[in-house]
Amino acid sequence: SFVTLLSSACGFGSIVVTVDNAHIGDPSNFRLAAILLVLAGVFDALDGFVARATGTSSQFGVHLDSIADVMNFGCAPALLLYTYGFVEFGAAGHPTLLRAGGLACFLFVACGALRLARFNVSVGRTDPRYFVGMPITAGAACVASVVVAWPDAAATLQHAWMVMALMVFVGGLMVSTIRFPSSKQKMSKPVM
Repeated sequence: SFVTLLSSACGFGSIVVTVDNAHIGDPSNFRLAAILLVLAGVFDALDGFVARATGTSSQFGVHLDSIADVMNFGCAPALLLYTYGFVEFGAAGHPTLLRAGGLACFLFVACGALRLARFNVSVGRTDPRYFVGMPITAGAACVASVVVAWPDAAATLQHAWMVMALMVFVGGLMVSTIRFPSSKQKMSKPVM
């Protein structure tokens, strides 16, 4: 649980940096917020490992992890991309684009929450070698990597529309039925 809370501290830190940077638009702060999401992902990967290694796995930990994942990998990246991709357009007199961007970012959060709920109710009922739909942590990594690679906020309408398309596309992958390999289970080698 402590490692999960460290992950949440990084997710919340990302939110704070994003909010503080909302009207400043400093690329280094956008990058810092994205890097904090990556660090949250590292702690998220460690929490299950630590729980199994110390024999402290519990249902409480499972539920705490899912709640933390919604904040860390749903809300935090959505807020980051909303600020990065759309806030300046609202200030520049494009309120429709601002609202459409907000809707796309909410869709990302909703898809992430749905993905986690589906995962939680299907544990033990699906092939453990695969995830059904992109895991929320991978979705957050996809959108945060854009900010790490190009930390300057969207300055053109084309850039803003690309951010919107990214949020909708990655959200769609999370609720899709596409199977993604699980890093938690070793894949068996095919017999030749």
